[in-house]
Order: sequence, then structure tokens, then C-alpha cells
Amino acid sequence: MDTLAAVAANSAADHSAVGNAAFIDECIAETLPKFQGKRHDEIFHFARLLKRRFPSSSPEEFRAAVMTWHAKAVERLGADKIRADAIENWGDFLVLLSRLFPRMELSTW
Repeated sequence: MDTLAAVAANSAADHSAVGNAAFIDECIAETLPKFQGKRHDEIFHFARLLKRRFPSSSPEEFRAAVMTWHAKAVERLGADKIRADAIENWGDFLVLLSRLFPRMELSTW
């Protein structure tokens, strides 16, 4: 079962990102870029998976997962091919969340 199917199957699951390390690890593994030029697409996919599974979580709850995602992406491809540091990657993740959920209240950010 792919991760999107798992999200749909677990709609009644715990909706807090805290304490769901196994699911987050699956999302990281599924969305790591496989070659240069795919970071932005894959961080978008990662944001979508996390927010679908944890709709009531604030973006800050995802920070550790995004930092882990970046570290593993750099480990896989090398920093020269990722072409974004961890802070830029976090910023991209936040922008993507705001695009996915434009009505999200600013108080949750």
C-alpha cells in the first residue's frame, strides 16, 4: 500500500504529528528525491502527505520531520545536487503548506 492509500485508510487515526514516527519515516522514504532537480516536487509531496494525515497539526509540529527529510536528501544526493540548505527547505515547505491550505488560520502558523 502506498503512503497516500495509507493516509486514506487511516482517516480515523491520531491526527497529531507528534508520536507518529513510523508513519513520518515512511513518508520521508517515499518522498526523498531520486535525482537532482526533484527536491521541490518531493518536498511538496511530503507536505501533502503530512497535512492529509495530520490536518490539525501546526506547521511547527512538522519542523523536525522536514529537517530529517533534508538531511536524508543531502545524504542521498549530496548537498551540491540538493541546492538548498535546511532553512531554505523549511521555508519552501511552509510556502507549499500555505498553497495547499490557503484558508489556514495565521494563528496556526
